[in-house]
Amino acid sequence: MLKSFAAILTAVFTTAAQANTTVVLALADNYAPLMTPDGGIAGDILDEVNMRLGDEFEIEIQSVPWSRAVTLVESGRAHGLVGTYYRPNIRPWIDPYSRPLLQDAVSIFCRTGIADPTWSYPRDYAGLTFGFLVGSYAAGDEFQAMWDAGEISVDDSTTITANLLKLKAGRIDCFVEGRLPIQVELAQIGGTDAIEMVGDVKVEDFYVGFQDDWAQGADAASFIAAFDETIEQMQADGTIDLIIENGLE
Repeated sequence: MLKSFAAILTAVFTTAAQANTTVVLALADNYAPLMTPDGGIAGDILDEVNMRLGDEFEIEIQSVPWSRAVTLVESGRAHGLVGTYYRPNIRPWIDPYSRPLLQDAVSIFCRTGIADPTWSYPRDYAGLTFGFLVGSYAAGDEFQAMWDAGEISVDDSTTITANLLKLKAGRIDCFVEGRLPIQVELAQIGGTDAIEMVGDVKVEDFYVGFQDDWAQGADAASFIAAFDETIEQMQADGTIDLIIENGLE
């Protein structure tokens, strides 16, 4: 009798454990301090969300190179892309987008002396060669149109570091990406007198973008609603501001 009762309890707890919905979120491992191999600021935000969601959902974070993160979500091997900007035309397979986690200032860095801070971006940069982070599209739609029209040249790389090393060596003229990650990488590579920040281009919201096929399911809809509600609570109670502050120390 005891053995049967123990077996019943085991079955109940096993079923309960299996009822949890695991949601795999992919983030870049090379976009410090916002996203790192250990998660970074975005990872800390997601850890807090995971704790507040309780037992119904479990967030699993995969930290990989950005281009790999994009591929994982597009192919359905991960459910959400952390850190995406709102790019429905470029990533039609993302729908919906979460409530923004934070904001990311996008800036233009160039070889010292090659650009004027009064220039209008990107129109006045025609004829120059830009670095490009594969899969990012931080440079914007007008930049893409000029690239397509052959009005600017592009030399792409898979990491911010590779782009900055090209900029330092004079192989490219400018690079547009999130300001904080560029500043972190510049501090690492050193010898940065040859590179200057020309100015800010815009401020982008930093979302989790969910894979559209997966997002149609009932479990996915429940998770996304709970995720957005939790992010809203964390913004209201100051938790996200505190995580950002700690992550920048």
